[in-house]
Order: sequence, then C-alpha cells, then structure tokens
Amino acid sequence: MFLNIIPELIFYAVLIIGGLYIFAVVFDYFSVKRRISKRGHNYISLSDFKSIFDAFPFNKEKRYYHYFKILDPLTILLFDSLGYDLAKFKIGISTEDVLNELSKKYTNDHKLEGKELTKEEMTEVLNSDGFDFQTPWFRFPDMVFPAILDYPTHNEKQPLNLEDINKLKAQFKNEEIIKKIISYKAFTKHVSANILAINELIKSSGDDENRKNYLQLKLQMCNIYLDTIITYGNQTKRHVMQQYR
Repeated sequence: MFLNIIPELIFYAVLIIGGLYIFAVVFDYFSVKRRISKRGHNYISLSDFKSIFDAFPFNKEKRYYHYFKILDPLTILLFDSLGYDLAKFKIGISTEDVLNELSKKYTNDHKLEGKELTKEEMTEVLNSDGFDFQTPWFRFPDMVFPAILDYPTHNEKQPLNLEDINKLKAQFKNEEIIKKIISYKAFTKHVSANILAINELIKSSGDDENRKNYLQLKLQMCNIYLDTIITYGNQTKRHVMQQYR
C-alpha cells in the first residue's frame, strides 16, 4: 500500500517545488519592475535587464529590445569591446555564459569548481591574497565604473555624447582597466592606491582650499567605493561558507 502512494507523493513534491520556483520567478520579476519604475532617468543594470527579459519564455525578445533602450551604456560598451554585441538578442540571452567567461579570464574563482575542501581549507583560501572573484559591476555599475573610468555624469535625459563614447571605447581597449572593473582583487588594489595618492595630494595642496575641497570629495567617494566593495566581498565569502553549515 505504501508503494502505491509513492508516485502520488512524488507528484505533490514536484508540484510544490514547481510552485515555489514560479513564485520566486514572479516575485523577482515584479521586484525588478518596481526598481525600474523608481529609477527616475537612471539606466538599469545588466542584472536587472537580464531578470526582466529572462523571467518568462513568452515575448522574451520583445521585452529584451524594449528594456535594452535603458540598459547602462557603459555595460554595452564593455561587452562590445570584448566582442559581444548586446544589441543582438542572440548575444544578449547568453550573458550568463559571458559572465562566466569573464570570470575565468580575469579572476580565479573558477579554480574552486569541483574541489572538495574542508571548512578550514576553504577559510584559508578565502582569506588568502591569491583568492579573487568578480566585482558586482553587472549589478551596481554606478558603484564600480566611476572608480575606474573617466566619464561624465549621465542618464537617459542627459546621455553620453559621441566624444564621451569614443573616450570610453579607448579606455575599454586597455586590458588592465577591464581587469580592474571585473576583478575584486584588482579593483580594491586600484582604489586603495588612489586613496593613498589623494591623501598625499591633499598634504601638498598648501593653502589652495578649492583644490583641497575637490580632493576631499574625491577621497570621500573612493572610501565609499572601497567600503562598499569590501562589504560585498565579505558577503560573497559568507555565501561560500554556507555550504559548511
């Protein structure tokens, strides 16, 4: 008799799991929609863009091109410099694969894939200077890009002009710049060096208050970038360690 109810139990288990998955997808979709509706004239991140067009199988391509118009232009230019034309739907739907490729090229987090480490071994790896992983540039472009690139403030109502775009294209040709954007280790090293350099400039500014104020503002922003990325890094490490609970 017990064997007779096993298929029914399996059916209900699949139904419950499927229901939870659909609920999670719908919840994420409307959460992203709400963020987009409150964005003002700001552009949206690659993460939100992907979530909004990838949520449901129907009208996927239509949603893709509808929201592509408000996708962060720096993200588009970065992908373009790497040989991926996001203006094409068939390229855009493979962004997850592209992110994995970038992770393998510019960080070493993929080296842990398939390895069975003890809790102590994993803790040692995560706390070592050699461990690296992706910055959240695809989720929070406004936090990562300004720390590395030189470009003016822009939004949907005040887009980048052709001169700004060409300057960004030139910066994206530099492999070191791309690494600083994508690699957590390279990003933190770059921002930390900037903080030290700005402090030295402040000390040598003498009585030039305007220059000091300008440098103090830059210093404040760099500290925000560094604190934010370190917080993200700690969250990433805690997430990795959850497998040992």
